[in-house]
Order: sequence, then structure tokens, then C-alpha cells
Amino acid sequence: MVTGTARHDTGTPSGDARPTLHGSHTDVLVIGAGISGIGAAHRLRTEFPDLGFVVLEAQDDRGGTWWTHRFPGVRSDSDLFTYGYRHKPWRGPAIASGDAILDYLDEVLAEDDLAPHIHYHHRVTALEWSSGDERWTARVTRSDTGEHLQITAGFLWMCQGYYDHDAPHTPHWPGRRHFEGPVVHPGPTATPDPRNTSRPSPRSAGRITYPTLPDEALASYRTALEAGAEPSVVATWMAETQARRAELSAATLRQPSPERMTEMRSAT
Repeated sequence: MVTGTARHDTGTPSGDARPTLHGSHTDVLVIGAGISGIGAAHRLRTEFPDLGFVVLEAQDDRGGTWWTHRFPGVRSDSDLFTYGYRHKPWRGPAIASGDAILDYLDEVLAEDDLAPHIHYHHRVTALEWSSGDERWTARVTRSDTGEHLQITAGFLWMCQGYYDHDAPHTPHWPGRRHFEGPVVHPGPTATPDPRNTSRPSPRSAGRITYPTLPDEALASYRTALEAGAEPSVVATWMAETQARRAELSAATLRQPSPERMTEMRSAT
């Protein structure tokens, strides 16, 4: 069985001076240290205390999407009372910042002493099942050292989510070439731009974008939605017309009020 220290108590990954995992075997191998992987680790720690387990995380820290998406203003787009863990009810506001969610995950790691089980910079590149040996073999590459590892486990628990954090999806929008403003992707490689006209909001179940528009543009947006247009079509229309509408220039753009955000959610 293998574990080993992976993080400081403050939640900052430490230099990993532990022996290599290469050639080791564990009862349960968890892939991913986001909200799902941390939840899986909690269950293993509390309900199956006799089992050894290892959590492999390709990134350099915990949190999954909340770690790779840290642009200014990032927050939840669904209520955290149902998003949080059953064993640790969320105590903050229903909609909270990404930093608050990371703090919440750090509390779970500390309370359950889960940090020693997590190994960062460990990217799983291949998985093989052997019926004869009744075990999984994981081939792993360490992004910090380039080392190639092989780990076996009796049970595999996939908690890696479905985002491609290295090459996030960029949709094709017809007419986008006519848009003269900045285009900022909310993915991990995003460079925040104060002129950006949207507020991306990631979550483990999906990511949506609410436009930040003047009142007259919002009225047009709602009218189109009420007429039955798909949100993606409306977004394309906005992109195609924005360059031609002076009232949507960067000088007039502003952050939405809570009331307007509520209206926009109702519209979608």
C-alpha cells in the first residue's frame, strides 16, 4: 500500500520528496483531485478504513476546474448547498467565489487527513485491465520530472471530470470574424481582459456564460429568447452585430447588477 505526504497544511503543494510510486500496488486508485476525487477519498477514508488508496492528479494542485479556472470574479453558477458534500454542509452564501470553494475543499482535506494520499503532477496516460491478475495497471507520466511510472490497483475510481484542461473546447461561431472586440476563453490559459463582455462561470457539471450588456441590448436578447431562439443563435447574432452598434462599445460595458443577473438567468 502506498500513500505519502503531498501538500502542506495550508493547501500549497510541496516538493514531493517521497519514494517513487513506480512498481507499487494499492487497493484503490482514484484519478483526479477535484471535488469528485476528494469526495471519493473521503468515502474511502471513512467507510473503508482498511483499504489503501492513492489519488493521482495531473495538475499541480487540488480543486479540478476551480484550480484551473482562477480568473477574476470566477464563482459558482449553481447553489452550493446542493453542490457541497453531504458530510460537510456548505455554510457560506449560496453563490460563492472560486476561492471560497477551494477553501472549502482544503477544509475537507485537512479534516480527513487526505493530503498524504494525493500525488500531483501525475498524469495517467494509459490503463489496462488484467482478468487473470484481477487488477488494473496504470501508466503514468510525472509532468514535473518526466518520470514514467507503472502502478497497479484492485479497483479504479475515475474522477477526472470531462474538461480538457490542456486544450479547452472553442466553439465555432458563424460570423465571429466580424466581431472586432476581444475574445477571451475562460479556460486555464485565459488572460483576463477588463474589456471582456462576459462573465464565465465554471462548475463541474458544465460552464455557461452570461453576457454583460446595456439595458437596451439585454431587452433585445430577452426578446429573441422569448421568441424561441436558441441561446447559441442569439449569442452569434450579438457577436455579428456588436461591431456595428456603438452602444455596445467597450466604454459602455459594465458589470451586471444582481437584479439584472437574475433577469438573465430567468430568460435562459
